[in-house]
Amino acid sequence: MKKALLVTFGIILAAGLRAQTVTYSLPRTVIAVEVDVMKESTFAGPYAAYAKGMLGIDVPQKDASRCYIREIRTYVRVEADPTARYQAVSSKAVSELLTLSPLGLVSLGSASAAESASWTFAPQASGKEFSRNGVGNPYQTVKETVYQDVKTDSTFTRVPVQRDVVVEKSLEQRAQEAANIILRAREERFKITIGDTDATFSGEALGSAIAELTRMEEEYMVLFTGYTVSSEESRTFEVIPEKGTETYDVFRLSDSEGLLAPDAKSGKPYFMDVIPVQTAAPAADEAAKAGKVVLYYRVPAICAVTLGTGTTPLARLRLPVSQLGIEEIIPIK
Repeated sequence: MKKALLVTFGIILAAGLRAQTVTYSLPRTVIAVEVDVMKESTFAGPYAAYAKGMLGIDVPQKDASRCYIREIRTYVRVEADPTARYQAVSSKAVSELLTLSPLGLVSLGSASAAESASWTFAPQASGKEFSRNGVGNPYQTVKETVYQDVKTDSTFTRVPVQRDVVVEKSLEQRAQEAANIILRAREERFKITIGDTDATFSGEALGSAIAELTRMEEEYMVLFTGYTVSSEESRTFEVIPEKGTETYDVFRLSDSEGLLAPDAKSGKPYFMDVIPVQTAAPAADEAAKAGKVVLYYRVPAICAVTLGTGTTPLARLRLPVSQLGIEEIIPIK
């Protein structure tokens, strides 16, 4: 009697193990877009307004910045689709057709967890890096005439009196001093080069003298020409294609703010078109209708992917996208 009960219990246990179900997901394709941009910030010199008249050169008059795309990298990630989950009776055949990943069991797909995006921002340039605020002493002593009342025998007489007053030089005066230094440095360098000087320069002394005059000229020229600082920025954006949608906002690019999220209010928008170009009709679901054990899987759709501003395409490629394809079945014996 005891032996019969043990045999019966073993049969029930085996039947229960064979009937155990597992939950799995179908694969979903995520399109990742890595964008590298270069930002150029131009800062106008404090004497920019006088560059044309004093030095005969055209220079930027206002601070400005611009951003342009340096490189775009596109690749796909495969992950478990949380909206497409099924159950199957556990068996050796089923286990061979499912892939275990950190996101669960996936049918016929190499599913890996999406990697965390790396957000790298270069330091932003500031507009306070000019080597000099002025030239020499920004103040000067001028003669000022004032009138004072001087008492005579019975009346007061107004007489002019001159006195020295220290005042700040105007921006134009300081610009003229800088321009004069630049012109003198050029003249001295020319004289040294042709040997038209009282002193004799040769060998290292000649090179040092010319280098010093060049350095001085460049140091003062930046007060007129300003300077440009370049910085790099990289960000990763993701697009998850869906049936019924062909165009997706990927990111925005602003000259002043750089790369922005697709829902930002400023910047030029960049779009991605994902259009299936090769699909197949689903197979007849006769096995499922007959009540047989089946396993669902996806056949990816080959899609034409275009990335650009909407009017100007930057990149075109073909990618397989799982969720835009068709769902098939595999009968399990």
